[in-house]
Amino acid sequence: PEGSNMEEWDYSEGVYSQIKADGQFAYINISKDGYVWVTSRGGTLMPDGVLGIEASAAATLKHGTSTHGELTIYRNGVMLERQIGNGILNSVSKGGSLGKGEIVVFDCWDQIPLEAFVSKGKYEVPYHERYCHLETQIDFQEVSECVNGKQIKLIETKIVYSPDEALAHYRDARKRKLEGTVCKSSNAIWKDGTSKDQVKQKEVVDVELEVIGFTAGKNKFAHLFGSLTCQSSCGLLIVNASGIPD
Repeated sequence: PEGSNMEEWDYSEGVYSQIKADGQFAYINISKDGYVWVTSRGGTLMPDGVLGIEASAAATLKHGTSTHGELTIYRNGVMLERQIGNGILNSVSKGGSLGKGEIVVFDCWDQIPLEAFVSKGKYEVPYHERYCHLETQIDFQEVSECVNGKQIKLIETKIVYSPDEALAHYRDARKRKLEGTVCKSSNAIWKDGTSKDQVKQKEVVDVELEVIGFTAGKNKFAHLFGSLTCQSSCGLLIVNASGIPD
């Protein structure tokens, strides 16, 4: 929060609180003539048709736009955990295919014209207008309805009128074992870069870990290590800690 514009937000106008979807970030891009292509946050292009949502996207979303959201995998009506679902998506992106009873669902929260979706681009229409345009394209469906064929849907969103209401939505998301929420000013613009008018709310916990090993280093760190293998005293948590400065 200290690095954002939160203190300047006018809560009387309503602030958008959205759940942090537990999937893989993606862009669904649609040309004016209806051709659909899906890319990852890093720009990796999904092979044509492998997700099975392209026809639904073309029929639902406005053409000539880039729509932003997250992909999740449902198997027999149940959303898979992030690690499993993202593993399937990574496999599909490399030429694999979905298994029996599996469908892809796209939870979206923003949409801009394709011409604005460029490096260092900006789209200065305020967020409340962009969200309303999405609402006109997508009828909100509960998760249980998505598995009956609704593959393009709006992310769960609440309009909150105080920081306490935003915190309550966050706590509700955590009780449901979700990662957290993202709060957005109703007047936030879209730009290619970090925004001070969008704030992720997620749990941060300090833990004490014991170093139990090292992973091999590469290049200039070949004679040292790449990351530290660490373990909690109870033995339930084992992680590789990286990002260590020189």
